[in-house]
Amino acid sequence: MRPGTYDITALRYDADNQFFKNMTYSKKKQKNSVNINEEHLSKKFKKHKLIFDKINFLDFVKESLIQREKLKFEFTKNLSKSLELIVEAGEKLGFTRNDLAYLEISDILKNKSNVKSTWQRIINKNFKKKKLNDLLILPPLIFSKKDFDVIQYYLSKPNYITSKKISKKLLKITNSNQKSLNLKNKIVLIENADPGYDWIFTRNPSGLITKYGGVASHMAIRCSELGLPAAIGCGEILFDKLLNSKEIILDCQNMQIIFLKSNIDDEYFEEKRVLKSLGYIK
Repeated sequence: MRPGTYDITALRYDADNQFFKNMTYSKKKQKNSVNINEEHLSKKFKKHKLIFDKINFLDFVKESLIQREKLKFEFTKNLSKSLELIVEAGEKLGFTRNDLAYLEISDILKNKSNVKSTWQRIINKNFKKKKLNDLLILPPLIFSKKDFDVIQYYLSKPNYITSKKISKKLLKITNSNQKSLNLKNKIVLIENADPGYDWIFTRNPSGLITKYGGVASHMAIRCSELGLPAAIGCGEILFDKLLNSKEIILDCQNMQIIFLKSNIDDEYFEEKRVLKSLGYIK
């Protein structure tokens, strides 16, 4: 397992002992009972012509979630092993993890001769290509070719987990700072998080906010299981505002985020938000 399923530059847990420092385990909380109106569900099923006579729908949902998460872990485990084999081969040819990140899997599989010189040429080309691509503005959602002519950033509505309300300081996780962070009593900010980021929950954060993700994403399910207040998939504009904030109220019951303190005074935030929403600035 590694934080960043496809990130060859991220070390696996077993190669970085920092992940196991300051690890704590919360006491197992008593599960909250959820009252589900089965009669109401049945009416909805009949309305949409869905028949669940042979199976219990709630058991089906529960088992589906369990199997889905299990398959994710199995997939990421094998993918992680594959990445380490690529790293091992790259090291023998004199390439670092950062170098190998500029190769496609097809580049690795199709080149049988002059491997070192071929890889170096592709790495140099893709490095320059990435520098150029970083300057481009792309739409967050693509519905048609027209979206490349007029780029718009949509205001996303986060998926709120639990009905709790907390007031805490914010802490952003990046690849460079994740090893030494104290997450206790903090609301964690992260762009997106796959199963490899489950180490976050061993450090007892107070809440979690992600830029990307839906109601059925891995982090949404984990936060729901643990009773951790979260806002999953808040979108680019709201996430950028959170990056400049120091302390917030995360009110999941009323589905809102209230800003209390900012790191910087940005008197032109609203103007920047409008320009960003129109695609004029990144």
